[in-house]
Amino acid sequence: MLTTPLNDPLLTERESAREAAAPEGPSVSKDAWKRRFRKTHADWPTYASDSATTAEAEWFNLSEPDREAAADRLGAYVLHVRQQLGRSKFCAFAVYLRDKLWERVPENAADGRSAQPLEAKPFGKAWGAARFACLMLEPTGSPPKLTTAQEQMIDQGLYSRDDLLREKRAMNGWPRVNTMHERAIRRRLGVACDPALAGLTDLFGKVHRDSPAWIAWRDLHAKKGWPWFGPDRDCPEWVWMPAPPDAPETYSNPFAEVRAALARFEAEHANLTQRQAAE
Repeated sequence: MLTTPLNDPLLTERESAREAAAPEGPSVSKDAWKRRFRKTHADWPTYASDSATTAEAEWFNLSEPDREAAADRLGAYVLHVRQQLGRSKFCAFAVYLRDKLWERVPENAADGRSAQPLEAKPFGKAWGAARFACLMLEPTGSPPKLTTAQEQMIDQGLYSRDDLLREKRAMNGWPRVNTMHERAIRRRLGVACDPALAGLTDLFGKVHRDSPAWIAWRDLHAKKGWPWFGPDRDCPEWVWMPAPPDAPETYSNPFAEVRAALARFEAEHANLTQRQAAE
């Protein structure tokens, strides 16, 4: 039996108060926000060398409106830094999120759509420069460990310990590079390239995937424990790689050629890093 009228003002007021106090559920699922994070992070200039784990943690520390703003104003912030502030060096994406740097962009700044040309096309010069710049960094994570089965195979003489450790390091040591490979091969997507790397693109030349130089590059990656692109059949016919300082025929073999090419890239990248540190 009802003892309070349905239109009782006191009842209505209490219900309104309860509704106002009730926490709202998330308007977008966490998986959807993770996809938005990955898409947004890929457009950040330091994407290739960032820690995705740290950046994602900062992303979820933000409120949903702040995540929307961070994504929507990213391009405007990049243009603001490059054009208005005259800087070419960018902080990590996690710092952009943590410090809410998009809030420093003037309200009348461009919306950032013109920042899209910063995207480095898969397997191109700028993409290669970003990739090798990332490989110049020390591997991340804990040192690789072998499983019991792998130890047994080593004892049986089936595998070399060093070879297995290098393979494990290639899979886990440079996650940014592996992500670049996955985006390029499976989805034909590039990455946002740090404008400061533009000067290194002149060091690159085209290498055919069936050439002796390609095989030498693949062997060099294996020796260093660096991740390779994957099966050759998944790669385009031509890929931009560091070119040697002299004509290929001046080297005794293709491996000497690619070692010289890598040495030149390493030297120029080190010079660039030193200049950026001095700014």
